[in-house]
Amino acid sequence: MFMPIKIQKRQGGYDDWSDDKIITSIMRAGATSDEAKQTADSVKAWTADNSEDGRIDSTQLRDQIIKQLKKLNPIAANTYQLYKK
Repeated sequence: MFMPIKIQKRQGGYDDWSDDKIITSIMRAGATSDEAKQTADSVKAWTADNSEDGRIDSTQLRDQIIKQLKKLNPIAANTYQLYKK
């Protein structure tokens, strides 16, 4: 069972985990919907094992998305990595 995860933003606030938000951001980098879903599922499993008190830093999340996406679509992973909010 997936415990609700809070994402700590760079500015210090928190966002709730959102599959849709993560999948959308991965697809905007050029991944297919299947690649985005598979990446999001892998990252969600990793997050469940690596969060502290149900919280994960947004930079850790971003790094893990890039790592998992590189396995499926290196070009989309590079595009994702270059994008900064």
